[in-house]
Amino acid sequence: MRCALISLASAALLSACGGGGGGTASNAVTSGTTLGLTGNVSQGFPIYGASVLLTDANGTSLNAGTTDKTGAYSVPDISNLKP
Repeated sequence: MRCALISLASAALLSACGGGGGGTASNAVTSGTTLGLTGNVSQGFPIYGASVLLTDANGTSLNAGTTDKTGAYSVPDISNLKP
């Protein structure tokens, strides 16, 4: 199973494990006081079932689940992670 890692230092960065891949972290979504994140994991094509793990600058991790058939993921609340 491929995995993706998001590092929230200053900007959200996403790199797909497995080499040569890519992905995007985009659309910081706010809802009231909650901050969420959506993105897409791909390697020339969407990667279905990729594990997505968010890790902040302090090393705190949040399991964001897996990507859907279009490579998309959505994390509704990342407010516990520090930039």
